[in-house]
Amino acid sequence: MKINKIFIFLLFIICGYGCKKDLGNYTYHTPTDPTCDIGGKTFPAIEGDSLILKPEVTYPGGDINKDLTFTWRVTYVEQLTSVNYTGYPLRVIYTLPPGVRPVRLTITVKSTGIQYYYNFNIAGGTQYSSGTTVLSVQNGVTKLSFVQPDNKTIQSDIYATLNKDVLPANPVQLYA
Repeated sequence: MKINKIFIFLLFIICGYGCKKDLGNYTYHTPTDPTCDIGGKTFPAIEGDSLILKPEVTYPGGDINKDLTFTWRVTYVEQLTSVNYTGYPLRVIYTLPPGVRPVRLTITVKSTGIQYYYNFNIAGGTQYSSGTTVLSVQNGVTKLSFVQPDNKTIQSDIYATLNKDVLPANPVQLYA
């Protein structure tokens, strides 16, 4: 019985000493978060033209080019695939077909590995996405022309130019 009391007393002394030495870490600082202002939810892009996206990114106490990594994932919904780009700002030749493409920008802090996600869209189109299409007959030959949105520039006979073929005679209507 006397040995148990001595053992309990020694255990109490050892535990008390261990707790006295544990001062803890109460001087920690929460990491700063980068902020990103996308500036809009949908950005226009023309197929075959350059696409440059440079959102306003701030990182208090750090350099965005040295301390952060940027990954841009553009989803091609029709084929259930995505195209990934890295770097800041995003500078690519836009090659996806027309349509609205969801994009996720992932900003990763290199020192902590924390990731921040920002979602937006790219509305892809072609040079013929806005304007007026005109179907006409000139000297018995069917022509498809395009009037630019400024109503000053006309591209005549674009079907023959693009397809190296002529349209059939006597047009009835134009299908989108």
